[in-house]
Amino acid sequence: MSESERMMYLAYLDKARALQGENKISILSSLTRLRQLCVDPASFLENFDHSTKLLYTRELLKETISNGHKAIVFSSFKTALLDLEALMNEEGISVGVITGDTSGKDRMDLATDFNTKDDIKVLLVSLKAGGVGLNLVGADTVIHLDPWWNPQVENQASDRVHRIGQTHAVTILRLIMKDTIEEKVLNLQNIKKDMYNEIVEGNGGASSLSDDDIK
Repeated sequence: MSESERMMYLAYLDKARALQGENKISILSSLTRLRQLCVDPASFLENFDHSTKLLYTRELLKETISNGHKAIVFSSFKTALLDLEALMNEEGISVGVITGDTSGKDRMDLATDFNTKDDIKVLLVSLKAGGVGLNLVGADTVIHLDPWWNPQVENQASDRVHRIGQTHAVTILRLIMKDTIEEKVLNLQNIKKDMYNEIVEGNGGASSLSDDDIK
């Protein structure tokens, strides 16, 4: 994180810790804020520049494209995807975007164009919206912008690229902000993979977390 990002993150971390023992909805909401701060603070904070992670992702995508590859970027935060789209457009790079607001027909059309045409090199996809039902074999690089509580959801999303018709080796990258809640999410994934068979979306998508997990 940059210095300003770190200061803001620590302030919100103190607020989150102060909520221990309060109602679970408030706590889960604070966890979501911490996750957003790792990816895209500007999504809810005014006068905040593009985040370290989004700027890094832009450079990573430019390098990926220049090496002749096509990429899918998954995130659980729609605002982060839209801000990344703006960054890519500033570079003159056209990207496709699939979120929960994208109709079924438009999703299929975007996927078909991405797989068969060269004008779109990057597809930005909401983790839940693109996790099932799409064939995205046009990509050979998958980037997970932020970790999700349930590793199976991430795997299902990555599997969109490992479909019948894929002829290239696929590289999967997970971008984790150092010394933040994102590392903690990875720890929970590794410790309790069997526990997260089904996650309910509301209030941060972590409704199956125990009090010890939250702590």
